[in-house]
This record gives sequence, C-alpha cells and structure tokens, in this order.
Amino acid sequence: MSKGLSYVLVTPYTVAKSRTGGVLSRLLSRTDLELAGAQIFTPDAEFADKYSISLKERAPHNQLVLLADYVKQYFGPSGGRPHRTLLLLFRGENPCEQLLNACGHLYTQHVEVDALAGETIRDTYSDLIFSADNPEEVRYFEPAVLTPERRMKRITICV
Repeated sequence: MSKGLSYVLVTPYTVAKSRTGGVLSRLLSRTDLELAGAQIFTPDAEFADKYSISLKERAPHNQLVLLADYVKQYFGPSGGRPHRTLLLLFRGENPCEQLLNACGHLYTQHVEVDALAGETIRDTYSDLIFSADNPEEVRYFEPAVLTPERRMKRITICV
C-alpha cells in the first residue's frame, strides 16, 4: 500500500494555552505515522476565509459548518493582532483515518462529561457546549485541532 500525506492544524487557542506538546505526543504515540513537517504560522484573513469556504464546500453538514465558522472567526487576525497556528504534516499508511482517530470526532449531540474517556485529543482539549435553554444552540466551541475527515484529491497550503 502506498504512503499518503495528511495534516493537523492546531488551533490558535490550543497554541496560546501551550497544549502543543500534549497534542503532538498523542499524535506520535497513537498513530503509526511519521512527522513529515511542522510550521508555526500566522494566517491572514484571506487564508481564514479560503479555508473556511473549503470546509463548507467539502461537506455542508452541521459539524463542518461549525468548524468553518470557527476558522473564519478565530484563525485570521483580530484587532490587527495575528494568531499563531501550528501546521503538522504526517506521512504513512491511511494518514487521514489514523489522524482522525487520534484527534477524535466532534459531537453534534449532547455528550455527558462522564462519558468522555480522554483518549483522543478532542476528548481532552476541545469544548462543545450547548445552551441550557436551547439544546440546538452552541454556546461555546473550541475544536483544539482540525484534520480532514477523509483523503482529499489535492490540497494546496501556501504558508
């Protein structure tokens, strides 16, 4: 089987909270992938807009729309201040599937805190909090990391 290449973007909030070591150690210890590259960069508004649009186009269901809105709001500069994001590239067999398993899924339904095992990166570092008054309304969302759900035909990242 041929080797593939995939990525994980560590969100600006996760970078700012110095959680990158925990994220990277889980990715390296819970996958059979090789770290092919890493780069901290500060996305501009154009990058945030284009990445947000690409998320919406890939699959316009609730989870990716939520991610797309997050990227548009928090990846680009705010108040003239850029935000640092970490790009990690991984190479190996089925990299998208392995990274998704290590990162964990976003939950569209309510998940009791006691049900989270802390096995995935998102179990530990992400938050998805719904309004007590309206269980369909998201009150707070922090995904911690972003990674593609499936293999894409082509990806272009200009950093």
